[in-house]
Amino acid sequence: MSFPIRRPRGLLARFLLILMPLFVALAIPGIGLLVHYSLEVDQDVLAARFGNHAGRVAAALARHDAAAVPGLAQDLLSSLAADRALVCAELRPLDGTPAQDAPVAALPPRIGCRFGEQGESLSLPVGESGRYRLLLRFSDAELREAAAVERNLALSVIALAFVIALATSALGFRFIVGRPLRLLLAAIEEATATGRRRRIRGGGRDELGRVIEAFNELQQRDVERENALRAVNRQLEESRQALRRLNADLEERVAERTAELATRTEEAEAANRAKARFLATMSHELRTPLSAIIGFAEVLGRDAVLEPARRADYLEEIAAGGRQLLGMVNDLLDMARIDGGRLQLDEQEVELGEALGASVRQVRAQAEARGLSLALQPPPAPLSVLVDPRGLRQILLKLLSNAVKFTPPGGHVEVTAGRRADGAVEIVVADDGCGIAEEQLDAVLQPFGQGGDGSRTDGWLARPHEGTGLGLPLAKALAELHGGSLSLRSSQTQGTTVLVTLPAWRLRPLEAEASALADSA
Repeated sequence: MSFPIRRPRGLLARFLLILMPLFVALAIPGIGLLVHYSLEVDQDVLAARFGNHAGRVAAALARHDAAAVPGLAQDLLSSLAADRALVCAELRPLDGTPAQDAPVAALPPRIGCRFGEQGESLSLPVGESGRYRLLLRFSDAELREAAAVERNLALSVIALAFVIALATSALGFRFIVGRPLRLLLAAIEEATATGRRRRIRGGGRDELGRVIEAFNELQQRDVERENALRAVNRQLEESRQALRRLNADLEERVAERTAELATRTEEAEAANRAKARFLATMSHELRTPLSAIIGFAEVLGRDAVLEPARRADYLEEIAAGGRQLLGMVNDLLDMARIDGGRLQLDEQEVELGEALGASVRQVRAQAEARGLSLALQPPPAPLSVLVDPRGLRQILLKLLSNAVKFTPPGGHVEVTAGRRADGAVEIVVADDGCGIAEEQLDAVLQPFGQGGDGSRTDGWLARPHEGTGLGLPLAKALAELHGGSLSLRSSQTQGTTVLVTLPAWRLRPLEAEASALADSA
């Protein structure tokens, strides 16, 4: 059964896996050689020490006759006992004497080296011509102890050096390699997760520092490309928005142009209809008085013996027809001058109550002929206004004539005037006649609007009366020319009310008021 070998994944583990065996492979032989060399040195030192000690003893023995003085020889050998490497020593004669086998002196005493060949031996001649032989045996126990101590010390040194090398390598790898790699990995993970680019600091000048610097440059180029892409996207979005706005503007312009063209088309069609109404109205309105004038003139021309009264009536009819034609022509000319901005106001101070009274008196006969009641409520106090007298008279006569014309017999027409709270002057002409439909209020204020489109058979647009349709439009134009306004309130069940407003600045103080103001001042 085999077990799979798991390879270390971390760089530090791989680094240590390579470094530590190499360290051990190099450290152990080196320490072993050092121990071996130390042991050899110790052995040489021991041999030299022991040899020197033995030489000194041999020289001392040579100076004395060991056989004559055995005690001295024993004392000299005893000095060797101080060296703990000594195993045994003995001094034997070599001259063939009977006591050759018995040592002259021995260590241990009387024993010597008779028990084996243990340890290293050293033999020195002593005396003249080498009569004696000094045999020394010494042990290498000291060397073995020293070797054991040195081996233990070497192993301790190897173990300590291994631990120090391991810690130093781990710390060095962590700070030199691991920290930059962690920063690089963190920057890569952050860029992958959030898309944010962060510059890595602390890169050195080594290969890893150059890798980090290259990564920073790569990120910088990515940021620049992204910024360029964002700028292009912004430009594209701005262009898209501009195109949308341009399309919307074009659509709006097209819609406005279409609406303008539709309005102009409607205005052109309305102008064509107005022209047709104008031609139809004017042909009728002009033909009627002209026919009367021509008819009465022909009668007067054929009959030279007419009665004076009848001649006077015919002449009056001719004059009335001429005045009617002159009024229509004047209305047309005034309307044309107002539209062209050529009508100039001849402004004078006019007492409003007197102007209203004069206008009412002009139409009273017509109102009484139709069986209408015509009432006037002048301002509570005299009001002097700065107006064009002819224009004011035209406004009042047009409104009163329309009210009398479109009010059936038995009806009521009322004229009121006064000053409003805001200082403006208001003139109201109200009747209880046929009224105007709400959808036709704008039409009657247009030139020639009285005839309408000919589809109505009741009310103002049914044309039951003569007229050019310029009364209300001309009155409105004159009121606006004075800086005022004209408005209608009407229904087909309650009649019509026309409001004419003049601005407050057209009021002028009367002489009595002016003198009173001067006196108070």
